[in-house]
Parts: sequence; structure tokens; C-alpha cells
Amino acid sequence: MASAAAGAVRVPLNLSGATRMRMRHRSFRRERAGVERWSPPVDRVLPGGYQSGERMAAVSERPVRIPSPPGSGRGGGGVCIHCGTPFEPVPERPEFCCAGCQYVYGLLHDRGLERYYDLRSGLGMPVGSQVFHARDLSWLRKLQEQAEQRGERRLRLGIQGISCIGCVWLLERLFRDWPGAGSARVNASAGTLDLEWGPEGCDLPGFAAEAQRFGYLLGPAEATQGVAIGALSKRMGVCGALAMNTMLFTLPRYLGLQTGDQLAAVFDAVCAGLATLSLVVGGGYFVGRALRSLRVGVLHIDLPISIGLLAAYAGSLFAWATGRADFAYFDFVSVFAFLMLLGRWLQQRAVESNRNRLLQLSAEPAPVRLRLPDGAPEANPEMPVREIRAGMGYEVAPGQVVPVRSRIL
Repeated sequence: MASAAAGAVRVPLNLSGATRMRMRHRSFRRERAGVERWSPPVDRVLPGGYQSGERMAAVSERPVRIPSPPGSGRGGGGVCIHCGTPFEPVPERPEFCCAGCQYVYGLLHDRGLERYYDLRSGLGMPVGSQVFHARDLSWLRKLQEQAEQRGERRLRLGIQGISCIGCVWLLERLFRDWPGAGSARVNASAGTLDLEWGPEGCDLPGFAAEAQRFGYLLGPAEATQGVAIGALSKRMGVCGALAMNTMLFTLPRYLGLQTGDQLAAVFDAVCAGLATLSLVVGGGYFVGRALRSLRVGVLHIDLPISIGLLAAYAGSLFAWATGRADFAYFDFVSVFAFLMLLGRWLQQRAVESNRNRLLQLSAEPAPVRLRLPDGAPEANPEMPVREIRAGMGYEVAPGQVVPVRSRIL
């Protein structure tokens, strides 16, 4: 028996059949209902490809062809030809950093989806072993049923694994080809996926399992709350500090410091350096998004912001380099970058707050089977997760989420 950290679930090596659980009597904490852990446990890989707490999924009905690497220079020399991650080659898969990348690479070519590599920009993320793990998707079926009962055929989900415009294209293409599907819209910045399906119905849990085969994990939209805002908050904090320091070193200019004074050149050089950092940290957020939108032929609101930042920085840098420091406004570059990030942060906070309040996506995991003393398994009744109490014994199926802190019997 392999044990995890104190207070966590202890996982047996034999994963076949249902696993009997008994609740820890003291200090157990209910997990957020319906939200699976987005990353598979990595504490220990069990024999035969199993991983702690999960079962190997049957991920393909037919063999997947693994083609030879393309001649476009996307691999070789210790660089994964799927995600572009540098790695130390091994004899079993000399072209790939992990078995997951090898599997997805073959799957993309098997389906004729090679355009993903043409749209991808920069490095991707290693797929890892998540494509081989079974997940409990009963929460998604329940959300779909609730939406259809309200007369709606649309749903917003959270998604993990988006790294470039190629991922957006691939997900929308997969759903468009799915039976009964309508449209799919990916919001990469918010980490959400909006799905619409036809009146004949659509197997959303099946599509979620299909997306997982390509390395994308779907979950309730609440599960992504704060991820995008957290990254944006770090940028905003750094740019705020840079803006304040830039204004501090620019203040002597406004108070009468002349170009020929003793410390004028030092202050101007410091302001130029701080503005450069502001452009990289804050402006890079907008410039990268603007370039990605132009690559697919879309005019995004980040485009004029990027043009303004680059023009102000280029003009100030030219004025400073030509000795006309009075026309250099490095403080404007730093403050503008900070204010634009602040506005984007407030926008995302408002959007996520309204979404969580209106949608109320608190999906509940599948019911567990109560374990009765000396009772046959088929006679044990099912029980909703919210009714579990300390000291109760229950069973979960392989691949199902353990809803509360428990211990193996």
C-alpha cells in the first residue's frame, strides 16, 4: 500500500474493482463539489501505466499511426517534435519528450489535423500522461441535463491546456466534427469554452473524453477562477512598481532639472531602462495578443494599445538617444502600461464575478455507494455526496473522484 502525505488518501496497488472507503473521523474537509483535480497525481506511477487513484483509459478504438517527423525542422536534436520542449532523448521515443506527446502527435496526423502545427506559435506544453487516465465526467452530464431542462442548449466550461491559437483552432474543429454539435468558442484569456449543440442532442461527456485524448481537460467554469487573474496580477504589480520608480526619476525634470546638469544623464538613463522593462512586462501582454489576433485575420482591442505603447516608447527612445531628453516621455510609457493592465484586470474580475453569480456552476460529483455492514455490494444504496458524514463507509468506482478526505480500509 502506497501512502501519501498526512491527512491525504492512501492508495492501494490493486486498483481493480470498487474501492472501499471509510471517512476519517476527525477534521475532514469537503472538497469543492464537482471539481476534479486538474493535474493527475504525480506522487507515484504504479506498475502497468496506472497512476495513483486513477485507471488507464481505453483511449482508442483503432491503432494510431505514428508518422515519421516532418521535414519542417520541428524536431531532432533533443527537441520534442510535438511540443518543442528540449529533452534528453531515450531509445524508446527519440523524437518525443513523453509518451503523451508521441500519442497526440500520431493522433493529429491520423485525423488529418496537421494544420495545428502551422497555427501554433512558440513552444507548447508537454502532454504528459493525462491523456491515458480515466476521469469521472458525470458532473458534465448533469450540467447538460440542467441546461436542457431550462430550454437551453449551450454551456460554458473551463478548460486547461490552451497555449496558442493552434489549440483554439483544434478544439473548435474537434467539436464542429462531433455528432450533434453546434458551435464552440474558446476564450483563451479566460480559460473558458462555450459550447452549443443541436436539438437532436449531443454527447458532451464523450466530447470531453475526446478532448482529453488531445491533452485538454474540461471542467466546470468555476475551476478556472483566478487563474488568468493571478497571472495578470503579477504583471500589474511589477508594472506598478516600475511606473512609480519611473515617475520618481522623472520628477526632477518637471521641477527644473536641465539637460546639462550633473545628474540629468543618470536620471534619463534610469528612466529609459525602467520604461524598457515596463514595455517588456506590461506591453508584452498586449503585443503578444495583438500579434496572435492578426495572424488569424482578426482586429483585436489590444492592437491600438500595442501601437500606442510602441509608438510612445520609440519616440521617447529616439529623443533620448539624440540628446533631446526634454521630448522623452518614459514616464508615460510606464504609467500607460500599468493603467492598461489595471483596466484589463478590473474587466476580468467583473466578468468572472458575473459569470460565477449567473451560471452557478457548482457541479456535484457522482453519487457514492454506501457500504453497509455485511451487505452484498449490489444491495448497497447510492448516496449523494452532500450526505456523507464522518465515519461512514462508501465505495467509489475506478476513475471516480474521491469527494472528501478519506482513508482506505
